[in-house]
Amino acid sequence: MEHLAIMKKSWKLIDKILSGTKKIESRWYMARIAPWDRINEGDKVYFKDAGQPVTAKADVERVIQYDNYSEDELRKVLEMYGKDISFRSPLDDVFEWARKRKYCILIFLKNPQKVGPFNIDKTGFGCSCAWVCINSIEEIKQKNGTAEIRTRVYATPRRNARPNYTTVPSIIEIGYIDFNIFATLSRPMASMKGASLGPAFWAIRARYTAWKNSFPLIPASFAMS
Repeated sequence: MEHLAIMKKSWKLIDKILSGTKKIESRWYMARIAPWDRINEGDKVYFKDAGQPVTAKADVERVIQYDNYSEDELRKVLEMYGKDISFRSPLDDVFEWARKRKYCILIFLKNPQKVGPFNIDKTGFGCSCAWVCINSIEEIKQKNGTAEIRTRVYATPRRNARPNYTTVPSIIEIGYIDFNIFATLSRPMASMKGASLGPAFWAIRARYTAWKNSFPLIPASFAMS
């Protein structure tokens, strides 16, 4: 089996994996979610920073799982493996954070390598999931590049104003529209205030509603309908 691990970009963990500083990828959960019971020795893990292409891979040497661990067990885990996990925070701080979780997965890595960057499509796995288990990475490789939509917005509040069209790339790989749309609209649109936002809002809403039906993984927090 192969896996996709999504990392926090600001932590620069992929660089640490490639350099050999980080030899263990750890996941700490409140519930048994992927890759719990779904990753084994010999599997392959691909790594990407959130919002970025896949850039690295490594083989799984072994896996250790802890469930409902005690505080004493947690301290031993951090003492034994903390250095190879390469935490950014002091272990005392990590302990305070981790003791509020119930499940821990330690994934020992070997043979880390760079790969030619490629994007992925997480449709069907959930926009917020940080780990994807698949038979082959080819199943989620993005085949057609970055999708685009055309979004109609009105540059002025006048009833018969000429619409301004802006082409907006959508980040399909993490399941949501790139809402930088609002930063890329025309200057008149950016300066609109109060009630004058009405026509623009409804125009965006109509286009958005039609578009999102093609990609049902738009999180509820972004939905306009």
